[in-house]
Amino acid sequence: MAESVDVPKASRYKDTPVFRGTRGPEFGLWEPPPGAYAEDRAYRVHRIQQREVGFLDQIAVRYYGPGNEILWWFIAQSNGMLDPEKEMRVGQTIVIPPRNVAIQFRTRSTNLAE
Repeated sequence: MAESVDVPKASRYKDTPVFRGTRGPEFGLWEPPPGAYAEDRAYRVHRIQQREVGFLDQIAVRYYGPGNEILWWFIAQSNGMLDPEKEMRVGQTIVIPPRNVAIQFRTRSTNLAE
């Protein structure tokens, strides 16, 4: 059984289940598709701006489009972040998984939930 991790109560992501995984924090929203984090993927690099600190959901919308805010955690998991509000800083670079993988993952996850 995976070990649960407490997300700080002040975090806007406090209601997201988080577990300790082999790659760092794993978010209990959905299971990533096989190969989602493969090294040969065409990840983009994003440099954090002041207005984005703590707002991975806004970054998810920028790269994945409106309605894909929930994919913030996919970005967090790709960067080993547990608490984006505390772990993000101006000028930091993060990797953004490819849009097609994120959208495929979101579609797959929605179908599994139905």
